[in-house]
Amino acid sequence: MESNNFLKSLFDLEMKEPVTLKIIKALYTIGIAIAGIIGVAFVVTAFRQNFAMGLVYVIAAPIAFLLLVVVLRVVMELLMTLFKIEENTRKVDITAEAEVTEAVEAEASQEQAVDS
Repeated sequence: MESNNFLKSLFDLEMKEPVTLKIIKALYTIGIAIAGIIGVAFVVTAFRQNFAMGLVYVIAAPIAFLLLVVVLRVVMELLMTLFKIEENTRKVDITAEAEVTEAVEAEASQEQAVDS
């Protein structure tokens, strides 16, 4: 059922429902995996070039990995925050529109009562 809603949201051309919030966990997981693969690749490449450089990369790679994950986490949280702000703004807009419509209808009914 959830995948049906996801596909419906994905192909919603009016973009009424954000897809990013639904896939943010997968994107974060993929980002962590890519950061890990990059770290291992740098260490392996460094050892192939020079043993001493490999040892330096063995120390530097975990630090770089943690920094990449922190940056990735901050970016993902910013994305989530932006989409939640948009979602809440949409709710406020709908509420304000309903209140304006209600006020206009009340004013119109008062005018009709005065005219009668």
